[in-house]
Amino acid sequence: MDIGTHMAEAQYSLAEVAKITGKSEKTISRWIKSGKLPAIRHGTGYLISEEDIPLRVDPTLDRHSVIQQRLLSPDGSEPLPTASSESRQVDLNQIMNVAGLIAGGQADRKNCFDNINLMFQKHQAEVEKIIREQNELAEKYARATYKIGQLEERNRLLEEQNLKLDRKMGLLPPPEQWNATRQEVDRLRDSLQQAQVTESSYEQKLRELEQQMRQAESDNRRLEDEKRRAEDERRQIEAEHQQVKVELDSERKKSIWKRLFGG
Repeated sequence: MDIGTHMAEAQYSLAEVAKITGKSEKTISRWIKSGKLPAIRHGTGYLISEEDIPLRVDPTLDRHSVIQQRLLSPDGSEPLPTASSESRQVDLNQIMNVAGLIAGGQADRKNCFDNINLMFQKHQAEVEKIIREQNELAEKYARATYKIGQLEERNRLLEEQNLKLDRKMGLLPPPEQWNATRQEVDRLRDSLQQAQVTESSYEQKLRELEQQMRQAESDNRRLEDEKRRAEDERRQIEAEHQQVKVELDSERKKSIWKRLFGG
């Protein structure tokens, strides 16, 4: 890779952006296709501007330098912080002073060891501080990576929901069919209203017929009562007629008996 070219053009390939951000090329490609990461087509690949690379950099550091360090490092990570040249020069001067004291015989062995222990403790404290800072950065990076993963998963779910909604929208009928359906509904509503009017008329006629039937039943019961009374009168007349007939027969027999026997 030509660093000078990148400094002039400030554009990077998909593989380089993946190395800078620590993401896979597949993820970078998905960002580009979804519009999350601006890019321009270059042959069969893409070029991404340096200012569009999603990379959080300490404001005290130069963004371009951090990107170059990540590109030059084997694994794409930033180099560990080291002591400054000024600090190294001070430590070197102290060591030279101690060496001079030992060589000149101006310090005893105990003072030399004390100075060496102090320098060792100082360097050990600096190393421990650097390790703590690295651990804190690693923890922050892990949390940020986890949050980014959650956001990517949420974005993926939203994209799936959008696709489902698009498919559902595709299943909806066109506006012309909606208009035809609405007209059919209006026609059915009018038919229903007419049917309700007709049903109301039929109900009125039915009530009239029911009233006539009740009147006919009442007349029928009255006629049956009259028929029973007439039947009772007929039986009574027959009984009286039978009684009269019996009496006549008895009188006739008596009359014949008198004529025959004179008595």
